[in-house]
Amino acid sequence: MNNPQIRAFYESLLKCLRRPEVHDGAFHLWQPRPAWDGNPTWNNFICFSWHDDDGHCSLAVANYANSQGQCYIPVDLDLLSGETWQLSDLLGSARYQRSGDEMRTRGLYLDLPAWGYHVFDVAPVPKRAERSEQRNIREPEVAGSRR
Repeated sequence: MNNPQIRAFYESLLKCLRRPEVHDGAFHLWQPRPAWDGNPTWNNFICFSWHDDDGHCSLAVANYANSQGQCYIPVDLDLLSGETWQLSDLLGSARYQRSGDEMRTRGLYLDLPAWGYHVFDVAPVPKRAERSEQRNIREPEVAGSRR
């Protein structure tokens, strides 16, 4: 069978597994919590992470059920403290910014469809000063050009 979509998925998954933290980092299995009272779908989630001493971090989450589910996943990693983090899905297009302190305490809120999943690259968001400087750098405009 030569299905290009399946091939592309597994190529992306194997690329995730080649990340340095997966080979040289610490593994953690995280326990989901209910998103709200009376919602049992939290029990259908699995979440784990790898992180290394160089600050690389990957976070994998999956809803192992045939129905949509919600939960909070407390990711109690010291490295998350005091920073805002960009979670970029390595298997899709999802991008989120989350408080590290909130991810450690309340948890990362997830609302995934049946069999939904993410493998996030977790990276610190640059400080405001750095972002402001980056926004002020512009390429010179050329009269009459279209971009």
